[in-house]
Amino acid sequence: MSKLGKEGNLEAAAALGEFYFRQEHPLTYKLSFEWNEWAARRGDAGSQGRLATIYHEGLGVERNPQRAFAFWLLAAKQGHSGARAMSG
Repeated sequence: MSKLGKEGNLEAAAALGEFYFRQEHPLTYKLSFEWNEWAARRGDAGSQGRLATIYHEGLGVERNPQRAFAFWLLAAKQGHSGARAMSG
């Protein structure tokens, strides 16, 4: 999976971002952020939602509510239900 993500496969990158996010461990938050950021900036709604949560909670990055809201809004525009709830 990592090889596919490094080769630019959006689905693989998003899956890696989710995998590391679900580990809920400080050591994996950096990897989660990197994969989710890459996929989020390429339009993956799930990654946008996870990246928003990462920024909102400060998971491995400095807490940034404004960036969190911006990514929730992007995901919500694509129909992501959790992001819709968070972006109001």
